[in-house]
Amino acid sequence: MHHRLLRVLRTSRGAAGAALAILSGGCGDEPATASSAAGDCLPTGSLRVAIHGGLSGNLDWRGADLTCSGMPRPHGEGARLHFSGTMGGGGEARTLAFIIGLPELERAGTVRETPAIVTLIEEDSGRFFSNAEAPVCWSDVTRQALITGDEYEIRGIVYCMSPLAELNGPGGVTFTELDFSGRLDWGTPN
Repeated sequence: MHHRLLRVLRTSRGAAGAALAILSGGCGDEPATASSAAGDCLPTGSLRVAIHGGLSGNLDWRGADLTCSGMPRPHGEGARLHFSGTMGGGGEARTLAFIIGLPELERAGTVRETPAIVTLIEEDSGRFFSNAEAPVCWSDVTRQALITGDEYEIRGIVYCMSPLAELNGPGGVTFTELDFSGRLDWGTPN
């Protein structure tokens, strides 16, 4: 499946929406639709990371600069979080999205050094970077605090020991720590 996905992505550098549809059926860590990716973060929601390589910049998304959501992964395999915002300014601003899959996370739990699947999407160009096939990223989820019903505030750190490979090109992206805080709705259908 992974090789077929790479072949399709290499030949379709077009719209990110089309690639998202392909990935959502294949990997299970991307949002199923664009509307499921959009969401309001908590006032404490944030994503901070310095990325290098195929994309470079220091991101510190908060408040109105950040869109985030979280839901269970398919088949009851943990949760996935989605964070998006812009990098750069003026005419060079790019829309980026991070999808963090946490296959071992359970409702209301915290975890230490659990595997993480990280996908970075440059939405304006349709470029994808991921460790989907390589166990090189881990996460510490330090907080899941009940907000109401099935909704939790979630906080944690993701760290990767090697670059995220570009799925539809020759590049890669590196970062050492990605700090996140957002919303996770365990009641959202996957």
